[in-house]
Amino acid sequence: MFSILLLTAVAIAVSWFVCAVRTGFRDRSYAMPASAICFTFSVDVSVTAGSYERWFPSVPMWALGSVFVIPDALLICQVLAYGPKDFPRISPKTLRWVFLIVMALGAGAAPVLSHSLHDTHGVYAAVATILVVSVCYPVMLYNRGSVQGQSVTVASLWLLLTVIAPNTFFLAPPEFRLTDRWLLGYMGAVSTILAASYLIAVILLRTGKIHFRERGRTCVTEPSGVAP
Repeated sequence: MFSILLLTAVAIAVSWFVCAVRTGFRDRSYAMPASAICFTFSVDVSVTAGSYERWFPSVPMWALGSVFVIPDALLICQVLAYGPKDFPRISPKTLRWVFLIVMALGAGAAPVLSHSLHDTHGVYAAVATILVVSVCYPVMLYNRGSVQGQSVTVASLWLLLTVIAPNTFFLAPPEFRLTDRWLLGYMGAVSTILAASYLIAVILLRTGKIHFRERGRTCVTEPSGVAP
């Protein structure tokens, strides 16, 4: 049962990656929060490098990690290509260098977290990644002020992943040696709440039920009888 749920979670994650990358290139925007990519890339590279024990007995971790590193690289390219237009106060060159420096500094995040929690399979790092992305998605939506680079499909797949992946690891067999399953449950619950809120916001924005206020404009009502 656990292997089936885990395989389902991996399939959903791959589908989400593919849809996110496609949506980003279609809208000429980065489809995943730039700050979250740093942590996600750290986890996926650690998996590819064989830092963790196998999730599936017959599948090497480098093979599993490679499935995610490729879309990671495409998402990074999207940030470098389309990111500057979302940060007009920063020159494109400066933004790209800052992003690459942050990527380099965050490269050790997953291994350090796993070592601190004695996580031999990278479970805590994987669920922490889900939490980080779930936090950053609504922030990106608000800061961008539009649904560019985002879609109901991507948001729906992400919500589904937040429900299945943490609960699957919560049911992991003893050989995963998880010392705090309640931490996984907590991170999963928070991720699901945030992902559901993000999906609702995207649906309402896409259907025109709600709109972003125009930025840079304020409505001022002058007192009656007073000369301007």
